[in-house]
Amino acid sequence: MPNSGTVSAGSDATATQYNNLRKDIIDGSLNYIEATGALSAYNVALPAQLSTYSAGLPVVFKANHTNTGSATLNVLGFGAKNLKKNQNEDVRAGEIQSGSLVSAKYNAPNFEVIGIKRQTSFLEAKTTPVDADAVMLMDSADSNKDKKTTIANLQSSLLISGQFFTASDTLFASNDGLAGAGSTDYALRKSLNSVWGGTVRVKFSIYAAASLTTAYGRIYVNGVAVGTERSTTSKTAVEFSEDITINVGDKVEIWLKGDSGSYYAYATNFRLYGTKTASDTYAPYSVIS
Repeated sequence: MPNSGTVSAGSDATATQYNNLRKDIIDGSLNYIEATGALSAYNVALPAQLSTYSAGLPVVFKANHTNTGSATLNVLGFGAKNLKKNQNEDVRAGEIQSGSLVSAKYNAPNFEVIGIKRQTSFLEAKTTPVDADAVMLMDSADSNKDKKTTIANLQSSLLISGQFFTASDTLFASNDGLAGAGSTDYALRKSLNSVWGGTVRVKFSIYAAASLTTAYGRIYVNGVAVGTERSTTSKTAVEFSEDITINVGDKVEIWLKGDSGSYYAYATNFRLYGTKTASDTYAPYSVIS
């Protein structure tokens, strides 16, 4: 509780009152209180002599409950104001923990929370991140400052480059579903993304949709042709095999075309084979399409 009190009108403040006021300013007693309220609505009855909200008004309160979503703060009954972070973002569920000290300043028409602690356990989960997604980290090389990077950069830095595979007949990835192409121009139809590098054996089967037509298939890596062009006029699947070298994170692809726009070329049983030659804990592949 504060040490200073109200000086009566017409009276001079005593040295004790001045000293008590100085003490209250230093220890923050005028701006701190334990909150009451519920359901993410916090009420504080500051012991300060205030008549309304003013720009920059500082408030420190001890939360009496954990917020379940966007929250409000009502000081001395002046009216509930939204609690925001980063100027205009609602606080998320769990970012104000019961028993924690919350520092906020009035920035009309809201109170802005200062230095709110991120509670990652309450963040919405994303189970299928993409390369462009951002993640936060502490930069140990720059005084542990908070910085951000992308999933693509994180994957590139965490995965060890080098020969993880040598080609063999040990299957480690497959995309066996049927895919077709009805164009005379090559088109991407199947792909696998490998997080290991080295030499791998690629096997795939193609066939033509009709007699007297030809189906063509070719191995690509990251959209660039690397394998020998394969072709068949057979209406039953014919398997082809080729060893190629890939790097960490490369996307191995099968592209198809036909010699007639009227009939389809088909591919199936797209598979990668290899023997791992180094210890690693990452999953060896993911199906892209």
